[in-house]
Amino acid sequence: MKISYLMVPVLFLLQACNHGAQTVAVQNYGTLLIARGYQNQTPISTCSIPIPAPSGIHTYNLQSRGCVANSGYFSMNNVASAVKVWFYDQLHCAEVPKQKPDKPKYANHWTVQVETIKHPTTTRWVEITELRDAAIREVVVPGIQLISREVIPFTTPDWTGQLSCVKIQNLP
Repeated sequence: MKISYLMVPVLFLLQACNHGAQTVAVQNYGTLLIARGYQNQTPISTCSIPIPAPSGIHTYNLQSRGCVANSGYFSMNNVASAVKVWFYDQLHCAEVPKQKPDKPKYANHWTVQVETIKHPTTTRWVEITELRDAAIREVVVPGIQLISREVIPFTTPDWTGQLSCVKIQNLP
């Protein structure tokens, strides 16, 4: 009889410990999906980059993530609001200077920043050229707002299939 009375508190204690362990599980902040192209209504050569936990800015060279450099499309899946994403046509995410130099080191390159503005954000496949053509502060697709765009236009840069690097910041 005494053993059964002792089992009840022990079972409650085990359940409490198990419940605490479940809440420590890794949280999923969504994913940024990249596609080289789009054929017959299907993305081709795709890869995904998980959205990092809230902290600093994380840089992802697409080739180092198993993606194809010079990709042309992106999509977001279940991404929280207030996630900033910078898209670059350069492999090393080189910043395009805001003050345009006479002989630019990064002539004909571009950088675009977007931010998610709803929770969660899941989008269709977006062609990078849509970011080129949108106005600053415009909602490009539901859940994504264009924040900034920097271009050094000594000649018109090629935007089609040029996405090669991204930076992501998940704000707390």
